[in-house]
Amino acid sequence: MRHSKFIALILATVLVLVFAQIAFSETGIQTIGAKNFWQEFEDDREKAEAKYIGQTLNFTGVVTGTGISIYLTPNVMLSDSPNGRTHLVCVLPRADVGKLSEFKKGEQATLMGRVYRSKSGGSVVIKECRRVES
Repeated sequence: MRHSKFIALILATVLVLVFAQIAFSETGIQTIGAKNFWQEFEDDREKAEAKYIGQTLNFTGVVTGTGISIYLTPNVMLSDSPNGRTHLVCVLPRADVGKLSEFKKGEQATLMGRVYRSKSGGSVVIKECRRVES
């Protein structure tokens, strides 16, 4: 009986934390520019990975292009200028492939997503991305 109360308390705590994270992710997430975010990786990749991998953030930047990866996932690339080197690869859910047409090269966009990994000599991959309306 004692264990079941403890397990129920643990489950209730986990649910509260999960719902608090969902509410936070909708309203109070840090926003960072693509250029500044990438610069942290250029300056010290290990430190930036330790700081950001797994974090959900809003990313602002200029759309440099869109496409479909070899994994059949829709991607939006962000940089600091329309012809800039792509720094952020924002991976949308597969079901959102139709939303790629909403992104135009050269437009300013903000996307929310979870930092997944950095690629050597290239970019940072952001997963579970979705557009954030300003």
